[in-house]
Amino acid sequence: MGMHTFSAIPDIEPDREAGIRTTATFLGESNTYYYCVMTWLLAAFVFTYTHWAFGLVLLLYPGLVFGILAVGVDIDEAYWWYPAINTLVGTVFTLGGLWVMLYG
Repeated sequence: MGMHTFSAIPDIEPDREAGIRTTATFLGESNTYYYCVMTWLLAAFVFTYTHWAFGLVLLLYPGLVFGILAVGVDIDEAYWWYPAINTLVGTVFTLGGLWVMLYG
């Protein structure tokens, strides 16, 4: 939910002009950031029940949102970092899961 909604932030104005209703168009830009942070925090909390390290890795996402807001990075630029970030997080999840399965 967080990534899907985060990816809609750059499209808020075009979607509104086209009459497309999304979570991001409904919430507006600033509220959408907080919605994304909350969904990622919830996901991090839930994943700690699998293994604490998975929850820790997922805290990267809300941390990045706060960083984007604090530094004032344009969302159109920040959006293009996320394929690499998602790949990195997915790799850490996969390798971490394999490590837990093998060494426990």
